[in-house]
Amino acid sequence: FGKWHLGSEQSLKDFGYDYSFAAGHAGSPISFLYPFNVTKGKGKNKKAPVPDVDEVSKEGDYLMDVMEANVAKYITNVDKSKPFMAMFSFYAVHQPLEAKEKDIKRNRKEINAFDFGNQPEYILEGTGRTKMRQDNPTYAAMVETMDENVGKLLQLLKDLNIEDNTIIIFSSDHGGLSNDGTNQRHLATTNYPLRAGKGWLYDGGIKVPLMVKWNGKFQPKTDNQSLVMLMDVFPTLLDITSHKSLNTNGKSFLPILENKETWTDRTVFWHSSKARPTNTGDTKSSAIRKGNFKLINWYEEGRNELYDLSEDPSEFKDISKENPELTSQLLKELNTWKANF
Repeated sequence: FGKWHLGSEQSLKDFGYDYSFAAGHAGSPISFLYPFNVTKGKGKNKKAPVPDVDEVSKEGDYLMDVMEANVAKYITNVDKSKPFMAMFSFYAVHQPLEAKEKDIKRNRKEINAFDFGNQPEYILEGTGRTKMRQDNPTYAAMVETMDENVGKLLQLLKDLNIEDNTIIIFSSDHGGLSNDGTNQRHLATTNYPLRAGKGWLYDGGIKVPLMVKWNGKFQPKTDNQSLVMLMDVFPTLLDITSHKSLNTNGKSFLPILENKETWTDRTVFWHSSKARPTNTGDTKSSAIRKGNFKLINWYEEGRNELYDLSEDPSEFKDISKENPELTSQLLKELNTWKANF
């Protein structure tokens, strides 16, 4: 259900899904307000459409609500004597920033009354700026609507008496849109105190929450700072459901969920091969994190930045020059990884 965005024209059945709704190749909808696939105002529609949604919607409908209703319909009617999986991606929060007017007005009133003190609205970053204030009423309204719809689905699981036998995983693909480039576009949010956002390899762009719920199996309200990746979700589900492990780059974090392990010294890598100087202001980079130390290599510029995340989670104090041996060691590991993928 929802955002697919893998750039393939293949049917989702080719990827193992039996049913799909609103799952197209678009990275974002033309509009969150009905009609969802019609360009409003000037300009031509160049985006891939969000399938299925306009046919079951009417004037005044909001995309996230339409999608939740169809997920609820599927879960209600699916054969619950067999295991099932539903993957639901809202297309949100994402541009275009559009929300219900009543929610925008309420949030605008609250934001206007808030004192940001000496916090600047922007700081310079790359070829553009990083937003430093959480002051967008439309963004806040979109988050609220998503939260409400997640709540509806959780209540549905209770009403259907399947909550205790359902594993719920909630996460995001990257940090919020807090950076622009030379385009100076309208920005959605800030990830402060994390640095930068979508498109960047600072933690503001790559560090996201991951929440897992399974009544009676996993201890609720447990905060674990272990370093896991989204690629770990698949092997974790295989482990939970006692399926044979496959040869994947991820690893099961079931021991973390069962409070048997904590991963603090794991080594992980990232690679961003596309520069977006006009869009998000970033340039090509790779990164390695080993324990608390993180190295970002701006490989076309021939420079490195090293951070101790235990002391500097905002990544504003580059310690590469004070630690040449560690910088060299991490860069060697990073380049070895890149040479082998």
